[in-house]
Amino acid sequence: MQETATMEHRREEHRKRNCAFCNMVDNENEIKTRKLKLDDRFENTCFAILAREPNIVGHSLLISRTPFNDITDHIDGHEIKETKIFEAILWLADKIKRKLDAEKVYVKSVCEHWEIWETRDGATTEHMHFHIIPRHKGMRTKTLAGDKLLCRDGLRWEDKDLEKIAKIINDP
Repeated sequence: MQETATMEHRREEHRKRNCAFCNMVDNENEIKTRKLKLDDRFENTCFAILAREPNIVGHSLLISRTPFNDITDHIDGHEIKETKIFEAILWLADKIKRKLDAEKVYVKSVCEHWEIWETRDGATTEHMHFHIIPRHKGMRTKTLAGDKLLCRDGLRWEDKDLEKIAKIINDP
């Protein structure tokens, strides 16, 4: 009961800060064209979307439905409290790799509030999430290093294009 109250408190705090990811949890209709289907066992834990401003086709985000601020929020002493999000990362990375015929998949955890993460409407992404980035055959690793794995403002893809990629990944 105590943990449920703490989670609800976290959600309220994030909503007050206009958290873009909490807004997506509350209104999944706005992300329907780029939403990726997860296995049923992960639906209550997290959701996945294609990045709106990807550097690479298939660049996706896996986002915890509960606003954890840090990956260590999943650890209690030496025990991992919540393993579903980690299972979901592996499951989605494997699916993206197979569906897009990628050579490799990178996973990057982000849980920091940086000014660059503020969106045009003032929303923040101060919320733990994971970037899942495929490396397609023939790409050089050097071009994917560090910050280049993340989106750059101003390179927004059209919903219709993201929807086509989502269909490829979502197809059973």
